Amino acid sequence: MHPFATLGRGSLRFYSTILLTSWGLLTPILIWAAPGRSDFTIPDLAIAGSVPAAREILSHWSASDRTAFAFILGFDLLYDLVHNNAVALCATWAVVGCSARLIRSASVIAWLLWIASAANFLENLAFFHMLQTSPESPWPEIGFGTTLFRNGALAGCGESLSNDRSAFV
Repeated sequence: MHPFATLGRGSLRFYSTILLTSWGLLTPILIWAAPGRSDFTIPDLAIAGSVPAAREILSHWSASDRTAFAFILGFDLLYDLVHNNAVALCATWAVVGCSARLIRSASVIAWLLWIASAANFLENLAFFHMLQTSPESPWPEIGFGTTLFRNGALAGCGESLSNDRSAFV
């Protein structure tokens, strides 16, 4: 069981509301701060997966682009923690009082989201290192691997929800 599954309905509602509000406040900042001046973005760097591909992407970024992307990477750490915990809390809150199967599914979702947050931390460290120095192995590979893992974990959350949605009907 995930620790969120031990919280009562009132606590889940309280913390979900706080994190959803925080998420709502952070999202416009992330959108505003995201640089749009280059043909290549952080998601392009995330899937580069090799030193030559990462070098090609970074060659298109000016010093100010790199500074903006470094800010986004740091901000993304906070954003991801707020986002993933908000979703985990809401998933848990939604199943309070439901079947044990749904509570287990919400716990799996919450754990996957926490693991995805840890992977995001490692992913952003790899990207930050590449921004500050140059793409050297193993940083592009770590960025690519953690991106794949994180996206897989998030997709697993969606799959878990889709498999158990019939229990709500």
